[in-house]
Amino acid sequence: VIAVGQKGFEEDAKGFREVITNPNVCGGRKENVKLLLNAAIEDVKDAVADLATKVQQVRKGQETFFIYYHSGHGYPLGWLHFPQNRVRSRTLQGILKENGATKSLFIVDACHSSSVQLYTMKGGPEDGSSHEEEAEQEEEQE
Repeated sequence: VIAVGQKGFEEDAKGFREVITNPNVCGGRKENVKLLLNAAIEDVKDAVADLATKVQQVRKGQETFFIYYHSGHGYPLGWLHFPQNRVRSRTLQGILKENGATKSLFIVDACHSSSVQLYTMKGGPEDGSSHEEEAEQEEEQE
């Protein structure tokens, strides 16, 4: 689990970590939850790389599950706020797909999150149609 809380949203990420690690709710182990506060995209990339290393150590055939939680500012067309810059959701998607887990869940708590493209499907298209692509096409037509 990687829980990201950008500036002003740190408590959201801390609360998410508490729910995940609470033995009466989810029961996740604290050592399996990485909390990133006011994180740069490079911090997320490093955390995913660390996680992928741990996933590789899991016995072959055993199911693994990755959760990414992000709380912060969002912008139209799938942009997310990170310190010093905005990051397109497709960039984040490319980073997150390197987690190596057999199953993944991405949670984005931000304005305009409906335009954030993070999903991937096994056996399906890597990049399906999204609000982001539709908005880009509309901009080109204007």
